Amino acid sequence: METTETSLLILNVGLRFEQMGKRTGAYEPVFSNDIEMFRPGKIEQFDALCFLNTVGVLFDDPEVTRALGVFTRADLCRIWSDSVYEPMRDELLWIYEGLTQYYGVVLAARSGAWKPEAFHEYLAATFARLDARPGRTWRDLEDTAISSQLLYSAREAGSTWRRPVDYYEESELVWLDADTLIREKTAGKKSLDDFCRAFHGGESGAPKLIPYTLDDVVARLNAIAPYDWNKFFEERIHSRGPGAPLEGLKRSGWKIAFNATPNEHVKSEEEAGHVFNAEFSLGFAVHAAGLDNADEVGEVVWGSPAAKAGMAAGMKLVAVNGRKWSADIFREAIRAAKDGKGPIELLVENDEFYQTVKIDWHEGERYPHLLATSGPDILSEIAKKHAAAVSAGK
Repeated sequence: METTETSLLILNVGLRFEQMGKRTGAYEPVFSNDIEMFRPGKIEQFDALCFLNTVGVLFDDPEVTRALGVFTRADLCRIWSDSVYEPMRDELLWIYEGLTQYYGVVLAARSGAWKPEAFHEYLAATFARLDARPGRTWRDLEDTAISSQLLYSAREAGSTWRRPVDYYEESELVWLDADTLIREKTAGKKSLDDFCRAFHGGESGAPKLIPYTLDDVVARLNAIAPYDWNKFFEERIHSRGPGAPLEGLKRSGWKIAFNATPNEHVKSEEEAGHVFNAEFSLGFAVHAAGLDNADEVGEVVWGSPAAKAGMAAGMKLVAVNGRKWSADIFREAIRAAKDGKGPIELLVENDEFYQTVKIDWHEGERYPHLLATSGPDILSEIAKKHAAAVSAGK
């Protein structure tokens, strides 16, 4: 039974679909609650389907369910065999997914949704993770895009060595690098914003599908700021080895620094994910109480103090230095070890076996933050609002 609020929400979404179709001329929407519309012989009239309610008779009727499956399968076959889609290749995911990832973060700061401190804490945590990721020694960034269909469903364990879909977050570094380089080469007269206007902008009218290649991206960048952009991308997309490409961060006037003060973005991740995160010190995270995977060790960073001591993903943490573990007790143990000589002793359960893992760590809590360098603060310029704030009531 639909509530009034649910009905209003569905009506609002439907109106938005209708308005978008009229404004763009891309499609003509048809709204219906008639299940007969989705039976064989009738469903083929549609180019796409959008369900505002995906429960009930729609998926209880076997004939309708089969028709939906045939529709989806045929549509996917048509899409991937249509010549206009052939230029799309997974290896370029770092361009369009990466660029939207970069601007998603930048626009959050420009709009005021993120305060400068939150913006900095996010970048520090994200870039520090990428910089310490051991999997980059064998797998380049492009390969994380090519392998995305496998990496999306991969388990958490082993992700730092395997590398997850890094073409999202690491592309933030790549495009920050490009943004700061454009500003440097043009003495601040141009930026990545100008590239986006030229590359993604176009004439008004109905939407058009316009494929592109890396050569198109390079050509447009050269029109904004002449440079060896082919070499630029080659070095960042295909390189292997320790350390993330942090040149753009440095050029923006900032660097990563570690201290014992918790990173606010990491804290928010801990709260949302119900985890205790010691990845930047001991090298692993553990799920806190309250969920099905409570006490379970998540990813253990390859080569970290925890990994060297024998800690592995899937183990369950029982106690820290002889006390039933909690996040507060764990933090207290890490801080105490800084002034002591003995290891941090963790009692873990591995299936039906128990063992004590002794981690030799004496540097205390360790979290990443951004620290200003002596250079100009380009990062603040990038995050600066481009329009005056709208006063209340307008």
